[in-house]
Amino acid sequence: MVTNEKAESTLTSNVRSSHWEAFLSALPFAAFGVVCMIGKSRVPWIGTYGYLTFYLFVLLGLLTGLVKAFPRWAYSYLGWSLVYAWWWTSIYTNGLKIFGYTMGNEAWGWRAWVPLLITVGIALLLTRSIRPLRELVLGIWQDWTLLSLAMYSFVGFMMLVYDEVRAPYTIAFMTASTLVICTTVWIFMRSPNRVHRLIILPGGFFVGLLIDRLCNATWDFNAYYGLPPQPPIPWYSSLWEIIFFTVLWSPIMWLPALLGLFKSTFSKGQSASS
Repeated sequence: MVTNEKAESTLTSNVRSSHWEAFLSALPFAAFGVVCMIGKSRVPWIGTYGYLTFYLFVLLGLLTGLVKAFPRWAYSYLGWSLVYAWWWTSIYTNGLKIFGYTMGNEAWGWRAWVPLLITVGIALLLTRSIRPLRELVLGIWQDWTLLSLAMYSFVGFMMLVYDEVRAPYTIAFMTASTLVICTTVWIFMRSPNRVHRLIILPGGFFVGLLIDRLCNATWDFNAYYGLPPQPPIPWYSSLWEIIFFTVLWSPIMWLPALLGLFKSTFSKGQSASS
């Protein structure tokens, strides 16, 4: 029994996702990049409703994944749903109008988590069981790299939001960052090797940081905000900073590997006892 469980786990973790599954996994990353570009427009309300639409989009993807026994691509939507609820906790409503109701100017707070909880509740009602949550956990137990994929949503958020950036070529850099992050997720899903997947994620992080630093080099941050001019930063200092943050974040993205180590130890203990 232990042998069969181990073989099944190995087969599941070494599976190569189809092109369609890889596309679905990368889709929320691409959608967020587009929404952030729209948010740079001169019409404020377009960006706000765009962000709300994206939240509904990832919740719909999460709901679909929960109902369909949580396939591999659904972990992207799980990650984005959690990141988005966390982000909007501190976002202010700024007089937003929804269905004729005008909000004040207060933080969303706990209300940002309500749509996520409702989504999970609907999934449990539709399936009339806790099977969706069981399949979610089981999928991570069988292939812990899927948890790394969910965590990578936070990296995508940091790389694509481009908050307070006023560079002349911002949209071009945002497009490049979106393509890099989406390509990283695509390759991750298509790779059947767990080690390769863990190398791919920091690689995308490194390239994304490189694009971010190139964007920063195209405009004068201090002049835009009326601050005293600063001496130019040498290219090797920026490169060292990129390497430093990549090395710093890589272990965080690899944390789910501890689950794999625990599972291996647990399986060996069961095998020895039997």
